[in-house]
Amino acid sequence: MQRLADVAQLVEQRIRNAWVGGSSPPIGSSNHDIFCVMVFFLNTNQNLSFYSYIYKMKKIGICILTSFLLVCAKVSSQENRINDLMFDQLNGSVTKVTTMVFDVDYSRHTAQKGNFVSGSYKIYNNDGQATENGILASESGDIVQRTVYTYDGTEKTKAETFDAFGNIVSKQKFENDDNGRVTVIIHTNSDNAPISKSEFEYEKNKIIHKEIFADEWNSTTTYVFNGKSKLISVTKKGRNFDSKISFVLDANGMAYKKNENSNSERKTTLFENKTDESGNWVKRTEYQNDRPTQICIRTIEY
Repeated sequence: MQRLADVAQLVEQRIRNAWVGGSSPPIGSSNHDIFCVMVFFLNTNQNLSFYSYIYKMKKIGICILTSFLLVCAKVSSQENRINDLMFDQLNGSVTKVTTMVFDVDYSRHTAQKGNFVSGSYKIYNNDGQATENGILASESGDIVQRTVYTYDGTEKTKAETFDAFGNIVSKQKFENDDNGRVTVIIHTNSDNAPISKSEFEYEKNKIIHKEIFADEWNSTTTYVFNGKSKLISVTKKGRNFDSKISFVLDANGMAYKKNENSNSERKTTLFENKTDESGNWVKRTEYQNDRPTQICIRTIEY
């Protein structure tokens, strides 16, 4: 079983790093967090058996057993942890993603990449958490805004957003629950004056995000995932609007269709995806009414 192989690899890594319970292991991959996310979102109730693996490693003996128990304790205390790679629907040990969006050039019989529309990037650490993201102003990668995140272990604690000249334009302070999940974000300007507050609630296969301005509720966004932790819908409700985006997935869990309902407006977008060896899309052409409308190019580093 793949899950068995993943945990077996994690046990070996814990031993190599001489990990002890309570510390932050310098793992080169995010196997632990991926396993915790799988436990949470797959709602696995099966008792995994590791005896076959331990038997094969019997020469290590008590070291394997001790490390196995420590890993299980760590998984038990963090089984509900959610990392940014999972939330961003990325597979594998991704370290950076750069996304470029272009309009479509129809001048050459077939639809081709046209003018640059927008760009962004995000950098991840070994725990699958974002350490920096930004907005790009051109295809050459000029950064007009970037946000840098600070962590205490694996918990996100604060963030600062800078403009193109390096000036701080806004700040964020994070609060986390016992599972390391963000529960509150306080948004302030560069002078620490409050702007808004975000609150997060976690249910089975669901994340609820409430946005509050001036101590008054403004909107609620609900993210719903399937049993394989793939995003299937985003619903947003406010005083004067009510919208829902739902995704249709293929057999590999890749979205190929998006249905949008916003008040009285309805729109359907089809995705033509080109993927890499890890199953992440690197080129996505969007179609509406059988006509290509946008081409997205992603450069993914592992």
